Amino acid sequence: DPEFYKKELSRLASTTPEAVKSAMQKWLTRPVLGIRVVPGERDEYQEVGAGKGARTGVLTAPAFYTQDGEPATVTAPDRSKLPAVGDIPNVDFPDVETATLSNGIKVHFAHRDAVPMTRVTLSFNAGTTADSADKLGLQNFVTAILKEGTASLTSVDIAEQQERLGASIGVGGSRDRTTVNLRAVNPNLDASLDLMADIVKNPAFQADDIERIRTKQLTAIERAGNNPLSIANNILPPLLFGSEHPYGRGLSGNGTKESVSAITRDDLAAFHQQWMHPEKATIFAAGRIDKQELVDKLEMHFGRWQGSGKAAPAKNFDAAIPEGEGRVIAIHRPNSPQSMILAGQVLPYKGSDDLLKLNAANEVLGGNFLSRINMDLRETKGWSYGTRNSILRGEDRAFYTMRAPVQTNQTGPAVTAIDSQVRDFLGDKGVTAAELERAVNGNVRQLPGQFERTTSILSQMRANVMLERPSNYAETIAERYKALSVEDLNMAMADAVDPDKFTWVIVGDVDKIKSQLDALDMPVEYRGYEASDTAVNNEGSSSDSAVKKN
Repeated sequence: DPEFYKKELSRLASTTPEAVKSAMQKWLTRPVLGIRVVPGERDEYQEVGAGKGARTGVLTAPAFYTQDGEPATVTAPDRSKLPAVGDIPNVDFPDVETATLSNGIKVHFAHRDAVPMTRVTLSFNAGTTADSADKLGLQNFVTAILKEGTASLTSVDIAEQQERLGASIGVGGSRDRTTVNLRAVNPNLDASLDLMADIVKNPAFQADDIERIRTKQLTAIERAGNNPLSIANNILPPLLFGSEHPYGRGLSGNGTKESVSAITRDDLAAFHQQWMHPEKATIFAAGRIDKQELVDKLEMHFGRWQGSGKAAPAKNFDAAIPEGEGRVIAIHRPNSPQSMILAGQVLPYKGSDDLLKLNAANEVLGGNFLSRINMDLRETKGWSYGTRNSILRGEDRAFYTMRAPVQTNQTGPAVTAIDSQVRDFLGDKGVTAAELERAVNGNVRQLPGQFERTTSILSQMRANVMLERPSNYAETIAERYKALSVEDLNMAMADAVDPDKFTWVIVGDVDKIKSQLDALDMPVEYRGYEASDTAVNNEGSSSDSAVKKN
């Protein structure tokens, strides 16, 4: 029913408190399902026996079945070949116009006609890389507390104003940027920008809010300590970049219990004043609005903003990066039902370098479901639900990671299998013509549908600016992919990756995987493990509990 949305809006508009209460009485009364989660040690995990559940490496066609009530005789489609793909047009990325507010803030704008709405992102050159070494987690603390209140509004006031305006404001951040995002209907854009500006410029940092957000962040840190991937993601970057480099921090950005516990109101205010400053800001916007009309509105709300205090100096990426070396850091997690493998190395490139050939090569090796490593460990060997290799890029150095959660009794063999796949790729088993065709087709054919949402347009605009690419970059990708050769991909991976320089972080039950790791031809360091004590908690990662195999 194409008119269904109107009926739903009508029902919503006519809803009364009595109707809501009646619905709750109907659905939220007894009988109920009760679930109790009891803390304590895990029961011992029973590993899959040798030979049981092993994969054959042979893929079969999916079974065909009919729903009850359908005709008994159904003609199955011809699955012997894929349907023909028609002509794929190149993506038509919207033209990006620029302007500059009177205080120097640059504005990047793309016109979008789909709906009468406008999205605005205020992006600050900050992020978790702006945290000082003794204040880790500060950026995440600031972004979590900004919507808790301003000098004139409480968090409830902010929420009510968003509902009244039909607007949505979100605050977040990444390694390199801190962002405030607004989605607003055009008739209420002025009032929505006013609310956004109040949140950005006038945070209250109330004592009660600070302690509540501190508790949430400490809880998140505690929770991450029980998640194998989170543990690995927070341990690997300092090993790759060193603790002095801005990228040498855990990927969560939440910091440590000690650093978050020590953060004060003055720390929050100082970060806000120095990093969420107009000199650090860029505005990205897209929507059904005239560019000049939008610029006039932005000028009114942000063009006269001078900030309080001086902007922080530029981030220092000059810290020396340790030379990569093949080694394993094993983190003991008693009774872990599987092992989390995460390997990485710093690439000889910055995020702004041209990495298109390397991205294509990575898709063949480990970057998607049909990649060699995933098909080997998941489909052929049956040791993992899925693996993934990624290139993490930002404004400074890029780094390469390989992730594989695997069953415990195949941890060592999985490391060997991944290493072999990398070495084979760099040796005499480089990219095949079929793999190149699949990589090119996949990337070219997804382009037209990749930027249908305004949020995707804004994300691409922000990436283009940070990575110093032209605003029409998306429109150049298809032809560049079509021009790739097998040699391009082989050379891109060979120039970027050295299999002898991967640092491997493995989170698992060391009692069960130690003999497997000791058999690897690499130095192994055990953290949080003593052979006579398997009940070591997850935080036992200090050097005094490490045992090294040289």
